[in-house]
Amino acid sequence: MVTPGPAAAATPADPVCSVCLRQPNQTAAFARVTAYLTKDSHFANLGFDAGRVELHIISRKKLLEAGERFKEYKSLPAQLDAWFRIAKSARWKTLDDVRQTYSHADGVPAGKKVFTVFNICGNNFRLITEIFYKDQTVLIRHVVTHAEYDKGVWKK
Repeated sequence: MVTPGPAAAATPADPVCSVCLRQPNQTAAFARVTAYLTKDSHFANLGFDAGRVELHIISRKKLLEAGERFKEYKSLPAQLDAWFRIAKSARWKTLDDVRQTYSHADGVPAGKKVFTVFNICGNNFRLITEIFYKDQTVLIRHVVTHAEYDKGVWKK
């Protein structure tokens, strides 16, 4: 067992929380700053969220399955992975924001929903997503070939 040296020892004036190993005043200060940045300031209007930095994408599994399904297209898995990594770090609030990253993204109505469709692999594939901008969540619905997309079966 290692005993702390004199510089690391806690004095009665500086008690340390046994759970987080911080001094209580540091924990309280962190909580105040987080509350300020998320609720009580202009940072909240900029979309700052101390607890969430990335776009939540559900589910990467569909991208991986598409890479397996279309094995003859060697570049598809890498391009889907690149899309995933770029989208995950994005903070899209509207379709216009999406188009600043992916200029060929389209909003396609299907029933009462509007899907965001991305061209993948030089327009050979379509990645069909549903984006909830307020929640910063993307649902991956389908990865289909251009021909399958044109048939419209994915809309049902």
